[in-house]
Amino acid sequence: MTSPLAQSPSTLTRPRRTLRDQQREVTRQRLLDAARLVFEREGYGRATVGDITKQASINRATFYLHFPSKAALFEALFAGVMAEAARYWRLLDTALTADSRAAIREWLASTFAWWDEHAAILGPWQEAAASDPRIAAGWKGMYDQFADELEQYLGALAAPERETARTRIQFLVVQLDQICFRWRVQRVLDAETDQLLDLLTDMWCSVLRIAAP
Repeated sequence: MTSPLAQSPSTLTRPRRTLRDQQREVTRQRLLDAARLVFEREGYGRATVGDITKQASINRATFYLHFPSKAALFEALFAGVMAEAARYWRLLDTALTADSRAAIREWLASTFAWWDEHAAILGPWQEAAASDPRIAAGWKGMYDQFADELEQYLGALAAPERETARTRIQFLVVQLDQICFRWRVQRVLDAETDQLLDLLTDMWCSVLRIAAP
């Protein structure tokens, strides 16, 4: 028998997950997976709690044990999607630190791939943000949070310049999101990928004063 003294501190302090906890986690994930399918198919406004519980084969009472509303579920779902976006901001930090057009263009190309991967849920997100002030407020918080990932680039600037640079990049990313939304989700912009990459690279490098190849 292993003595408690021989166990690691993490083993002693970490609470053991019960079977009930594991079942709750599985059920919650089933609801999130079902919700994504429903939101992508119906949009945010038309989707109902009933649609989601039917897709998940879970009753409404169980739904409300996990989420107080459709909006709360959508926020949780989209938080998972946007957690992946933090990696792209870290890559942007690397590209900005490189101070070259090639690095900026490569980063922009990677964001195009991210938009292609998530286009089906990003349409409902725009719809949700337009109809729910709480979800819209979360969008601003997202930009603030991700801008904090630019540690190398912002850390190399003098203090008086840092906040201006941070705001400038946030505005560029907001503009990029709007362009990608109309191009990859709404399909109302008619542009070739390389053409748009060249144009955006020119815009970013002009604003950020990047002249190196």
